[in-house]
Amino acid sequence: MLVIVVRQDRPVLHQHLRESYAGDGRVEVILDRRRQAERPQTLATPQQHLWGTEGFFMVRPASGAPAS
Repeated sequence: MLVIVVRQDRPVLHQHLRESYAGDGRVEVILDRRRQAERPQTLATPQQHLWGTEGFFMVRPASGAPAS
């Protein structure tokens, strides 16, 4: 499974990605609704770049992690 987390200030991007991956059970697109203080500051450099410039980042949950 791949999870795409989209910044809260990018609702159009969120909708576009949701529509693009609709029906693909391997991808989940979610909108980040956490407050700034709740966000971990430990993103890898490529993730930081995507988050800052494109408004999203992708993660693969660890195997054995509970599905949402």
